[in-house]
Amino acid sequence: PITKYLPYLKFNLANKNDEISIRDMMSHQTGFTRFNLLYANGKVSREDVLKAAINAEPWAGFREKFLYTNVMVSAAGVAAAKSIDSNWEDLLDNRLLKPLGMKNTTARYDEVINNSLLSSGYMWHKSQNKHQKLKLHDVTNIGPAGAINSNVEDMANWLKMQLMRGQFNNKQLVSSSQIQQTWEPQIKIGNQAAYGLGWMMRDFEGQKMIVHDGSVEGFNSIVAMLPESNMGFV
Repeated sequence: PITKYLPYLKFNLANKNDEISIRDMMSHQTGFTRFNLLYANGKVSREDVLKAAINAEPWAGFREKFLYTNVMVSAAGVAAAKSIDSNWEDLLDNRLLKPLGMKNTTARYDEVINNSLLSSGYMWHKSQNKHQKLKLHDVTNIGPAGAINSNVEDMANWLKMQLMRGQFNNKQLVSSSQIQQTWEPQIKIGNQAAYGLGWMMRDFEGQKMIVHDGSVEGFNSIVAMLPESNMGFV
């Protein structure tokens, strides 16, 4: 249960004996949906966002329906760091980014906002027939969800590690069984897809496709893998 690491994170469930687990959070079957207003301005701390979220009422029964929410992903990341008395950004750097050689990848907004190589995001205004350039939105307070900034070369290393079942440069960074577990369906999303642990699963021309997309203001991303063909895309 999430309360093993974050004792204050007790959500309002219909059955008071139920406990939300990290697996529930990473597969979005808690019964709670988006809490966007809690973190929209980027000023409220990560911990305060989580403490406010526990006052919400569920939209569906526990483990009955897929309802995506960034707050649950954030809580899982905070819990992972708490388990080794660290913070999520340091955990990410030490366990994944540094061993993967992802030198141009960071979850620290202050590091990326003044980088001369930072891409510009835009919003299209149809009525004015023009684009508006946007400043990169700070989503640190909801990280891990949406908080990582990277480039295509670094993301290629991340995909290689995934396709090698947790291995990179002959080092096992994540156990192959854990990688495989993230690819296993936990709950259905309609008739054609399912959600695992941080990944969506669907069929692509007879093959299992592991995929996730996302967006922040001005930017969209998609990462996909066809493990049977040993192929990845970003």
